[in-house]
Amino acid sequence: MDKQEVLESWGRLMKELDEIKNMDESLILIGDFNRAVGAGEQGVPGDHKHVSYGGQLVRELLADKEYILVNSIQEAERGPWTWTSRANDKLKSCLDLVIVSADILPYISSLEVDVRMEHKMFRVRKGTDRLKMIPSDHLPLILRLKNMPTRR
Repeated sequence: MDKQEVLESWGRLMKELDEIKNMDESLILIGDFNRAVGAGEQGVPGDHKHVSYGGQLVRELLADKEYILVNSIQEAERGPWTWTSRANDKLKSCLDLVIVSADILPYISSLEVDVRMEHKMFRVRKGTDRLKMIPSDHLPLILRLKNMPTRR
């Protein structure tokens, strides 16, 4: 993805976040961002130092502390890696992120990177005569919440 495509997809996401904020609602955003956010402040402890263009956009979103990167907090377990290259298992990164509204932080019990693959993920591809299940090269994330009010 080139910079323009990254910026366009990021713009669509920011528009959705603004709509959620305008409705005075909180959010939990979980997914394969494919953005290298790096280590250090606003990054993921133990991750590589490299920050991609898209990773810098994520860091800018986190800068005002309105949103929190759950991968970076103490409750994150068995991380940081969520992706391993199929060609070279030494090539790893944290590309799958959990971002929440800051007001949800007190309700987070844990974030687990499922390194044991107890929750298998697959991509489905249509073959010539049937669907083909292809194991994902990403590890599942399990976010646990506790005592969260139902109105949130």
